[in-house]
Amino acid sequence: MKRYLIILILLVFSVIYRPQSLLFEKINGNSFLSNSSSTKLMNLLNKSEIINSEQLNYIGPTLFTKGYKGIFNILNYNIGFTIKDDYGIGIAGVHGYLADLDEGGYSIISISSFGVTSTIFYKEQIFDIQPIFQNVHLITEINIQKMGYDNSNDVMEKSTGKIVNISPLTTLSANPLVNVLVVFTQDAAGGYRGYSWIVSKCK
Repeated sequence: MKRYLIILILLVFSVIYRPQSLLFEKINGNSFLSNSSSTKLMNLLNKSEIINSEQLNYIGPTLFTKGYKGIFNILNYNIGFTIKDDYGIGIAGVHGYLADLDEGGYSIISISSFGVTSTIFYKEQIFDIQPIFQNVHLITEINIQKMGYDNSNDVMEKSTGKIVNISPLTTLSANPLVNVLVVFTQDAAGGYRGYSWIVSKCK
C-alpha cells in the first residue's frame, strides 16, 4: 500500500511540476547556409527597426501541447512561457499557438516544416523569431519606435535643413483608436474554426 501511495504522489507531482525547457542553443562553429537562406538572412538583418540579433539552433519540440512550459532563451534573456491556446493546423500545414509569458505579455507562435516563427511581446520589448535554414533561426529585437514608420510625408525644413515628418501619426493622442483591416480567404476561415472565430480574435 505504501508503495502505491509513493507512486501516486510521484504521478501527481509530475503533472503539477512541469519543468520549463529551453528552446534554443548556441551554434557551434560556422553554420552552412544555402544561397537562398543567406539572401533571406541579409534581407531580414537590413531592416532599420532591428536593434539586436543573433542566430541560434532550435532544439525545442516540433509540436506544442496546451499547458506546455518553455523558455525563450534569446539575446541574453530567459523568457518563460506557457502555451495557452492551440489553434490547430491551418493552411499550408502551419500549426498556431498563443502563449502567456511568465512575467506578463504574450507570444504568437507558429510551427511548420520550415521551423518556428514567433513574435514575442515582452514588457516593453518586441522580439521576432524567423527560421533561416534547417534548425538555424534568426532572433531579432525590434525598435518599437521605428515599426511601421512611413516616410512618405517627410519634408525638408528649409530653415534648418532637417528632415521632418508631417504625418498625422505624429499628432495622435496617447490612446488612439486604430482600425485594422483583416483580410482572409474562405480556406483560412475553414482552417481556423470559421468566420466567427477569426472575428472574435480581432477584438
